[in-house]
Amino acid sequence: MSSPDNFCGCGNIEFATEAKVIARFVCHCHLCQSYTHGPYNDEVFISLDKVNILHPLQIEFARNYGGRSPLKRSKCKQCGKPVISVLDMTFKKFALVPSDSVPITLASKKIDCHGFYHRRVQDIDDAAPKFNGFLMSQLMTLWFVMTGMVRAKFVG
Repeated sequence: MSSPDNFCGCGNIEFATEAKVIARFVCHCHLCQSYTHGPYNDEVFISLDKVNILHPLQIEFARNYGGRSPLKRSKCKQCGKPVISVLDMTFKKFALVPSDSVPITLASKKIDCHGFYHRRVQDIDDAAPKFNGFLMSQLMTLWFVMTGMVRAKFVG
């Protein structure tokens, strides 16, 4: 869906062999557009303990919204592209990783939803549900994360 040119290929992270994609979403908000320098951000949620940051000094983390958000995003200091975001939801920590930078076995997960679709700069023609507005986008992303956690635990 998105170009591999938008994401870091510098080898800053690796994935455990048992890593599973909990959810995959595409966000069209202005922050994600700014973060990726593209029309949207296509990311997968993976349990943070299944992702290893190999070169922590080569990536730089920053918080959204001046520190009020539980999401910290990072970019590669070498190429300036997105590497990993860490989401601390109190009960669980997630790595949000650009879909194009995960192994093909993980990247094959279909898109669960598009959030903040009212902010899109281009229409997307796929079967994934599209949600508008802050509240609905946040609630539906949370819904897909929670159901994905259940699927990952009980289905495999």
